[in-house]
Amino acid sequence: MALMDLPTETLLQILYALPSVPDVLALTLTSRRLHSLLSLPAHRLPILFSAASRSIGPLQPAIFLVTHNTSQPSHLRRPYPPHSLALLQQLLAAGAVANAWADIFPFMHWRGSYSAERRFLTPAEREKVRGAVYRTWEYDLAFHNDACPRTRRSIPYSVSARAAFLRQWSSAQLRDMASLQRIFRCVLECHVVPSNAVARGRYKERYGGGGGGGDDAQQPEVLLVGGEALHSIHLQQQQEQQVGAKFPLYTQYIHSTATLAGRWSKAAAAQEVYRGWGDEVTHYYLVEDVLKLHPGQILQLFRGAVGEEEPVLRGFKGGGEQQRYGNGVVETFLAGMGEWFYNNGETMAETIACVLEDRGEEDAESDGGGIVGNEDG
Repeated sequence: MALMDLPTETLLQILYALPSVPDVLALTLTSRRLHSLLSLPAHRLPILFSAASRSIGPLQPAIFLVTHNTSQPSHLRRPYPPHSLALLQQLLAAGAVANAWADIFPFMHWRGSYSAERRFLTPAEREKVRGAVYRTWEYDLAFHNDACPRTRRSIPYSVSARAAFLRQWSSAQLRDMASLQRIFRCVLECHVVPSNAVARGRYKERYGGGGGGGDDAQQPEVLLVGGEALHSIHLQQQQEQQVGAKFPLYTQYIHSTATLAGRWSKAAAAQEVYRGWGDEVTHYYLVEDVLKLHPGQILQLFRGAVGEEEPVLRGFKGGGEQQRYGNGVVETFLAGMGEWFYNNGETMAETIACVLEDRGEEDAESDGGGIVGNEDG
């Protein structure tokens, strides 16, 4: 029997059973009858939201996220807004970010010695990741902003407000958020703002510096971040000397900065990508600051760091025609956050630990619970 020969009730059941909104739209474009069924006001939004709940669910925290505002305390919930295409569009935008993190999660969770155990997440685990993304994102919007500077983070009112927001979620959901934050930390430490040690290691792997007669002095050195980022002075001086020896007149009368020198340096091709962001201590506090970015922003910087050009955030133009963001793009992005952003680490991890302790449960860093249960990673 042809699909169009089926009764209307059966066709509606097929539309309600489709797993995603793009699948619904694609199927309804194949015939006028299916398109007319989706155009009925009584079925259009229920069908689309049913598909959205399967592909980007859970919808409850996603709706809380897209309807978040500062007009009332974050832990007080308003009634659900009526279903509309505008609401669905916002949910799909947030869901695209959440699904991207569900794809990234297994690669960052099972890494190093555990990479042999890597697997795809089950549908239930992907839903837990998406829920954790929505809740973490809303927390970032509520408490990681210019209204929460460093001087207010320990005020009893601020602490109680953060705890009240997290208490509306179960302990299992809080552990999911803690698991996701560990993935964010891994992405930042390994790709977005790598330390000096990580940058040197990658440089040696690619260019063979430091061994077999290589010159360690030509490796990218330090990028200290304490509100501003600085190039390695030693590297700049060496580059200027190299250019000055080749083009003394040019460097003396036209240009004498490291911008021109970098064009002739042996390490110039890797300078932007392989610069580190400080030593162990400096890098730790930097990562604590950058963790205040919401999941969409971290995803955008991560995609730029690994060479993907398509932006996730609307209105963010970073790498231009480059295939990979240099450190300068990250510096500019962080500088645009304002003075409140620096020396003001994230607060979600300690607040989750406080809420779990009040409930008499183990810390979120323990092996139990989390998005993938008790599996190693």
